[in-house]
Amino acid sequence: MKLSGFVDLSKQYTLVFVEQNKYQLIKTDIQYCEFHIIGKDPIFSIGMVLSTLNKRFDNKSDRVVKLSSNDRKIFNEETKGNNTNTLFEDSDVIGCGYIPSQQIVFYTRNGNLINVIHTEYKMNCFAIELERYNTVNINTGNQPFVFDYIGFCNDFNTNTSFLKKTFTVNCELFIFEIKMSGITTLEQLKNKLLEIVINRINTSKQVNIKTDIFECEEMFWNEGLIDEDEINHIYDIKNRITFKEDCECSTIFSVLKTNSQIEMSFITHQQQEDQIVSEEVEWSDFCGFDKPVILMYDDTIKEKEEFCCHLELNDAIDIGATYPNQRIIKEDNTKKAYEWKGTYCSDGVSNCVIEINNKHFDYLFWEGVCLKKEEFKGKEVGITHENMSDELEGEPK
Repeated sequence: MKLSGFVDLSKQYTLVFVEQNKYQLIKTDIQYCEFHIIGKDPIFSIGMVLSTLNKRFDNKSDRVVKLSSNDRKIFNEETKGNNTNTLFEDSDVIGCGYIPSQQIVFYTRNGNLINVIHTEYKMNCFAIELERYNTVNINTGNQPFVFDYIGFCNDFNTNTSFLKKTFTVNCELFIFEIKMSGITTLEQLKNKLLEIVINRINTSKQVNIKTDIFECEEMFWNEGLIDEDEINHIYDIKNRITFKEDCECSTIFSVLKTNSQIEMSFITHQQQEDQIVSEEVEWSDFCGFDKPVILMYDDTIKEKEEFCCHLELNDAIDIGATYPNQRIIKEDNTKKAYEWKGTYCSDGVSNCVIEINNKHFDYLFWEGVCLKKEEFKGKEVGITHENMSDELEGEPK
């Protein structure tokens, strides 16, 4: 199923539903719509096209900007896809907006800004392609938006000067001076800066770079923090440079209204290891003795790949100690379900570094507590080096 709708490039005012029988007229050329997609594991593509809906609204079509739930990527008009690190779920509300004056397409999910794309061409049509879904509701302003569209438009209208604002981004490792040339989210700014930092570590050359959304000039670089251990573990540096405030879904001008700098935090790989060891000590004290753990492996290099580890128990077993704390999905007399959800980094060789709630772990652990011993069949065995193969193969001497 494919749908499209034209963008009115001459539009300067928009009528937006606020509450029952009440609308607000705002001065803006920003056009926006939301798609409420209902269905298990929905597959859809939402975006914009240059002209009337192309015969192909796929990853190979140029002059198309699209968010693909199946690929979990956002493709630009050059058919290049960037990971969204987002697992779309039933009843998600996905928004797509367009700012003609800036030639910017932006996306929201459940009210949060998740991506901003600068386009070379002026886009003329919104488009949606639905492959797997139950129902979809399209809101063009005749109902209240989940996203704060009015606040976003007001911010944009009154803070356009922030598009050219110069500010600094600083942490223990670096101080960069940034001069913006477009609108973006802080998460996108972070990803661009991380590419610059990785290149800086690999080449040892001072930074003075111009990207599509900002110019970056190096003001300070702490060479003392970059040793051989840091270089060998550069793959997980994205997990060790974070914003000091939870503002990844904010736009640049919403953060810089009162500040001329953005503070980030950097921890070395050794500091990260020390932190993990400290957490392990506390957990070991809790458990009292060593037990097997769950390690994650990926034979390819991955950076911030999403994962979900699901655990389901019947009424014969209960959950005991866990590491880290798991999320409760369901708990009743017949069934208990839990999960760990986060991201991991892999160098393709060692076990993955796991990140859950901005904390890093080398492994997962859960302990079962037997409630109905009669429902468990089998026997207890003692495994030693001498009898290992016989016991595991089921042929005891």
